[in-house]
Amino acid sequence: MFKTSRIAEIAIATVLIAGIAGASFAQDAAAVIASRQAFMQGVTRMSSAVSTAAAAGDMTAAKAAAKTLDDGWKAFATQFPAGSDSAAGKTRAKAEIWSNATGFKAEMDKALAASAALVAATNGTDKDAMANAVSNVNGVCVSCHNDFRGPRG
Repeated sequence: MFKTSRIAEIAIATVLIAGIAGASFAQDAAAVIASRQAFMQGVTRMSSAVSTAAAAGDMTAAKAAAKTLDDGWKAFATQFPAGSDSAAGKTRAKAEIWSNATGFKAEMDKALAASAALVAATNGTDKDAMANAVSNVNGVCVSCHNDFRGPRG
């Protein structure tokens, strides 16, 4: 059985990550990279938390997880300042993030829109709409990774 307290733990952790992200421009490049990586590692867990909570009928937890994920995406989209590429530390962020800034911004805009749509879906009770919204968030991840994330190395 799904436990709401686990959602709360994940939500708190993600909010802390987002808080760190908000201060990323004041940090050095290695810290920015670490913050980006921490968020990326939590995206799947947060998406799953929304799905699991909705399936269990815990709409409060689903809304909280979706909001936390949305806040994280908003912070994440700002975490690619010049100098935070592979020269600054171990990262799978491709150089195309900076050389094709317009394309990368378009992907971030898609992620932000998909995340906002997920939040909107959790305001209802349609579990299929929520599942589709989670799927859309995950689809944006795949799309962006294809062009802007390098292989494990």
